[in-house]
Amino acid sequence: MDIITNKLDDGIIKHLDELMNLDPGSERMDSVVKDLVQLHKLRIDEKKLDLEISKAESEVSDKKSRLDIDRKKLFVDIGLGAAELVLPLTLYGVLSYIGFAREFDGVVSSDTLKRVLNSIRSKK
Repeated sequence: MDIITNKLDDGIIKHLDELMNLDPGSERMDSVVKDLVQLHKLRIDEKKLDLEISKAESEVSDKKSRLDIDRKKLFVDIGLGAAELVLPLTLYGVLSYIGFAREFDGVVSSDTLKRVLNSIRSKK
């Protein structure tokens, strides 16, 4: 793209130099002015194209950074969700095991354990 821009600039400069040496109102001056207008339009189109390319690249980089952030948030959410499930179940399992281990002789002394045992027996 820089090569095209440089060549357009060189062409514009050459046409401007040629325009300075021509007589006003001549046919050659009209053709040089038309060529100069066309070169300027091409130069403007080239700048617009460069701007569009830079915008597209910035959008792609923004989307990529947002996607990376979303992935990190997803992993954190998955970890927290797993911890919310595993930790209470583990704690309940350990406490239940301790409670049953103390009551192996068949006497149930805790009210919570009585409710658990009654709910198990009622389902059978």
